[in-house]
Amino acid sequence: MPKFDHHLHTSRHSPDSSIDPLVLIAHAKAVGLDGVVITDHDFQWDPEEVAELAAQANGLSVFSGAEVSAREGHFLVYGLPNLDEAPPACDWPTCSSSSNATTRRSSRPIRFAGTSRSTS
Repeated sequence: MPKFDHHLHTSRHSPDSSIDPLVLIAHAKAVGLDGVVITDHDFQWDPEEVAELAAQANGLSVFSGAEVSAREGHFLVYGLPNLDEAPPACDWPTCSSSSNATTRRSSRPIRFAGTSRSTS
């Protein structure tokens, strides 16, 4: 069975990470992972950027998801073409504070992919 870490942040796009993407790849290979899913905060890497990193990963599978901030907390999201339709309900530093996580509201409702359902 393949071994993946599906919740990783990088210093390139997450304020709470200090690991360079290439260092992350080296560590993942060193511990025997078969692949990684980079889930930076409220950011999804462009496909070209992922492909560039994967090309340097020497066989390690590299994918991009996102950790989307919401009033209810943080949610790992996979498979979206981009985050244009899913803006964060609050900014990451505010959402990461437990006292503010449930009080901030998005000015635009988050739409769930493939449905007419929204958070408003």
